[in-house]
Amino acid sequence: MRSLESKKTRRDLRLVVAEGEDLFDAAYAAGLRCELVLFDAERVPADDPRVRLTSRVTQRYSVPGEMLARVSAMGHAPRVIGVFAHCLLYTSPSPRD
Repeated sequence: MRSLESKKTRRDLRLVVAEGEDLFDAAYAAGLRCELVLFDAERVPADDPRVRLTSRVTQRYSVPGEMLARVSAMGHAPRVIGVFAHCLLYTSPSPRD
């Protein structure tokens, strides 16, 4: 997860990280393919809609909240972090890169 902090790495791998429920839901709604999902084991129940939605994601883990806090760029530990792939994402480099 730490390697995805770099914009260049995310662009090269064509990945986007969605931290938190709102961004996670938006990425799914936009049709991005979920490659990896981490759920907070203490705060996300097994019957949560996101757990059911990601039942076919091969890299799906329920982890301690402290682990999510360590890998998150947010100021607090999100309940869910998703890594999504998209073939059209970052197709042309920005002049600022």
